[in-house]
Amino acid sequence: MKRSFDAMEAKPVFLSKEERQRLALERRQAAVADQRRSALDILQSLPRPPPPPPPSGAPRDSSSSHRDPSDRDRGDRGDRDRDRDRDRRRDDDSRRDRDRDRDRDRDEPSRRDRDRDRDRDREHRDRERGERDKDREKDRLEKMAEREREKELEAIKEQYLGSKKPKKRVIKPSEKFRFSFDWENTEDTSRDMNMLYQAPHEARLLYGRGFLAGIDRREQKKAAAVFEKETRAEQRRKFGVEDRPEDDVADKKKAAAAEMYDAFDMRVDRHWSEKGIEEMTERDWRIFREDFNISYKGSRIPRPMRNWPESKLGTELLRAIEKVGYKKPSPIQMAAIPLGLQQRDVIGIAETD
Repeated sequence: MKRSFDAMEAKPVFLSKEERQRLALERRQAAVADQRRSALDILQSLPRPPPPPPPSGAPRDSSSSHRDPSDRDRGDRGDRDRDRDRDRRRDDDSRRDRDRDRDRDRDEPSRRDRDRDRDRDREHRDRERGERDKDREKDRLEKMAEREREKELEAIKEQYLGSKKPKKRVIKPSEKFRFSFDWENTEDTSRDMNMLYQAPHEARLLYGRGFLAGIDRREQKKAAAVFEKETRAEQRRKFGVEDRPEDDVADKKKAAAAEMYDAFDMRVDRHWSEKGIEEMTERDWRIFREDFNISYKGSRIPRPMRNWPESKLGTELLRAIEKVGYKKPSPIQMAAIPLGLQQRDVIGIAETD
């Protein structure tokens, strides 16, 4: 049991911060008390000065020259008590010093162990850091040597085999000028996005005295005759006028006149399909190209052909075309065959079925 207690005392004791502060405060208080007791002992050990002589003329105390033996014994007893107290305080001080030395000796191994562990950890960290630095430097040198070897090999290959220059990608004209047949929503001009023009009002021309451009004149005349007839009938009903036979005859004449072409209509209002090739005007050829979506790029371009008989092909070719069953040429044939007959180079783009 005693050996176990000795082992427990030899084992380092770890104290908390509050306990260390409390022990330091107690040691400080004990040191201050020791200093005070030492100063008091020094003062008591000094010889006392003799009492001053009584002044002349003062009455002498007869009891001071002749002391009572009991008073002398009481004084000796007080001196012994003071000596005993001084010895007791000295013993307490020595015992406290021994306890303090024992505590310091008990804490000393644990402090040395802590310092030793801290130094060992620091050395271990320094050793690991040094090893990592060495490994990093080794990797850097290996990579640098590898790059130098690769550069040397590239230099040797370039010296004996020549350097390879990267080829520049050549864009073909077919890729650069590729034609797209797809329409985007932004290219749709069939409907105006402005709200003011989405619901246009038709012009009501007064009694056929004017015509709208781009619309068949004969149809406009018919619409004007009907509008005039309805307007007159409404006016008669409003004012209570009866219909006369002369008015009916006049309306019939106007309707018959609207069905007929005049000289201007015969020159302008006929469609290009109703005209011969010698009657075709620039306006007719433009409408013809728009109908078949034909467009050209070039100079001195001949007129497109409208049908096979106007193509100026040989009789045998026309007979073969008729035998195969091609009744009508396609738009690309209408535009390309006249150019081919002039022995000109043609690049055509067309949709296929």
